Amino acid sequence: MAIYKKTLNFNERKRKHDLRTIWNAIMYLVKTGCQWRMLSGDFPKWQLVYYYYSKWANAEDFDLLLFQKFTRRSKD
Repeated sequence: MAIYKKTLNFNERKRKHDLRTIWNAIMYLVKTGCQWRMLSGDFPKWQLVYYYYSKWANAEDFDLLLFQKFTRRSKD
């Protein structure tokens, strides 16, 4: 996945939050339509989620990935 590869940096310290958790938070926001600041306490802080969202949204594949995710779900 191109988005994931753009996030990898082998010179940085170990992450406190798994990227999957951040992805799940973004999916929660998209699905529920809640505000960033109202993000559930089950997820990392909204600022961190927003940081990765901004970073990934600039990637070429992000819109396509979201489209595929939700069109596949609607077919099920």
